[in-house]
Parts: sequence; structure tokens; C-alpha cells
Amino acid sequence: MTRSAWTYAQALSEAQKLGFAEADPSLDVSGRDTAQKLALLAGLAFNVRVAEGDIHVEGIEQLQPADIALARDLGYVIKLLAIAERDGQGRLGLRVHPTLVHKDDVLAEVSGGFNAISLYGHALGHALFYGRGAGQMPTASAVVADLVSVAMGTTPLMFKRLRIYPDTVPPAATIPMAETRARYYLRLTCRDEPGVMGQVSQILGRHGISLSAILQRETDDGQFVPVVITTHTATEGPMRASLDAIDQLPTVVPPTVCLRIIDQPKEFATA
Repeated sequence: MTRSAWTYAQALSEAQKLGFAEADPSLDVSGRDTAQKLALLAGLAFNVRVAEGDIHVEGIEQLQPADIALARDLGYVIKLLAIAERDGQGRLGLRVHPTLVHKDDVLAEVSGGFNAISLYGHALGHALFYGRGAGQMPTASAVVADLVSVAMGTTPLMFKRLRIYPDTVPPAATIPMAETRARYYLRLTCRDEPGVMGQVSQILGRHGISLSAILQRETDDGQFVPVVITTHTATEGPMRASLDAIDQLPTVVPPTVCLRIIDQPKEFATA
């Protein structure tokens, strides 16, 4: 969809032909397959038991070429990301959703049958693991490697020594999605007339959300036009309340598109 400006249906059909998506693609496109992978990875990374139900999940079924093009104009690429973050209280924020990634971020270049895991640690800093993660032979190679590790006894031994069996670790303490903080991309379809953006800005301001940038195409007066807003960091709950109010405006055609923007953590400062 990004590189060829295809529709969702065209891209899905091609992915199925190449073996990147299943014949029944519901798990792939809904984000559930990604969420299941995140549950395993987060459990290993943070030594807790993560259930699929702990994860906020949004898929790519509603993603539109217009948003891909507008994001590109702002310097971003849209990727389906699985994100696990730990706060200062030891709680985990777990979410899967389409995300705007800056074009200079290495994650922006991950495409086709390739996957990447980007992680941050206080001692390690930033590390990236990249390779093929879909297709007949890469999948078969990974399955055979796991079977060999089990047969040799290395996997059971590692799990026992590290004490990472799911039934031996505590359940994850999670951050409610309404408390999650992020930057946001909003695309409104609104009438091109004076005062509309003032109303939108007032609604966002009442919920403590400040604007970072506004992008609007020139059109004939009186037409409904797309207006793109990016915000500074805000909280999910107030953002959802703002969207409900914005979509009630008579000059706005609902629903307003809302996507999150990721800013990779800065390298941890050394003492």
C-alpha cells in the first residue's frame, strides 16, 4: 500500500499470493497474530505472564491510501507495530495498532517478508533484530530450528534455568489503554469555511491536547476537505473524548481518523 499506492484489497491479494498472508487472513489483518507474538515476547522480556486479552489491538482493515499519502507528506511511514513499554511502577503498556514511524527510523524500512524487533535497555541502549519472518522457507526454517532445540534439550533447560515458564511467573500488571500517552495523527473531513479549525482547537484544548502541526490542501470554497492535525504527547482517554466531540460538529463528516505516532526512546544518558 505504501510503495505501490495499492488499495487494502489489492495489497492483501498480493500478500496471499506470495504466502505472506494466510488464505484466511483475519488473524493477520486484525492484528491478533501480532498481538499473540507480542504476548510471548513481552513475557520473555519482562518475565511476566501476558495474555492476549491484556493487549489493546487494532488492525489494518480500515487503513486508507489517503492516510498513507498524507503521512508521507509529513515525513512518516505507517507500520503495524506491536509495542510493549514498562513504566516506573513496573506496569506494562501493551498495544498493537497502525503507527506513524518517522521515515528516518530504521523501522520505516522494514517491509515485504521482513520483520524487526527494536528494543531498548538501560545497559544495552538500542538494539535491532532484523530478518525474514514470513514466507514458506523462512517459516519452515524457524520451526525446524525450534524442534531441534527441543530435541537437544537446550530449550527446556534454558526455560528452567531462567524461570520463564508462563505458569511460574506472575501475571503482568498492565496500564489501561485510556492512560497510554502518545502523539497523534488526526484526519478530519470538514467544510472549508471560517471558524471550523477554531472549534476543533477549542475542543482539543479543553481536553489538554496541544497541536503540533496542521496540513490542509487548497480547494474551492464550501467544499469538504481533509485536514490533518498532529499533536504533542497526549493521553488516550482525553483524546477519545475529544474525537467524540469533534465528530458531533455539523461542519465535520465523521468518523475522524486517529492514528498514533511513535517517537523512539532516546538513548539512555550515561552518568
